[in-house]
Amino acid sequence: MIYGLTNYPITYILKLKLPCRVNERRREMFPNLNAEMAREKLTIKSLAEISGINYESLKLKLRGVTEFKLCEMIAIKKKAFPDKTLDYLFQPIYNGKKEVE
Repeated sequence: MIYGLTNYPITYILKLKLPCRVNERRREMFPNLNAEMAREKLTIKSLAEISGINYESLKLKLRGVTEFKLCEMIAIKKKAFPDKTLDYLFQPIYNGKKEVE
């Protein structure tokens, strides 16, 4: 048996499913949309059901991995936040600061 820096065999350590990144915050791409979801007590799952967007796709879009289609943005605005503007809801954030024109 080969032992690592601990008293556990290397094969045991390699079989552990530990997260690759510890204590890393999830980045949010649309802080205003996240804030409005919190105010309305909407989860990503409930927003997906309301808007008709696939849950997994919506998670990726909210993190900024993939882009929203205009029709998806309009669906979220009309069905979940009719009193808010698209500009407000989908104002992106870059490098910790909101984008300013």
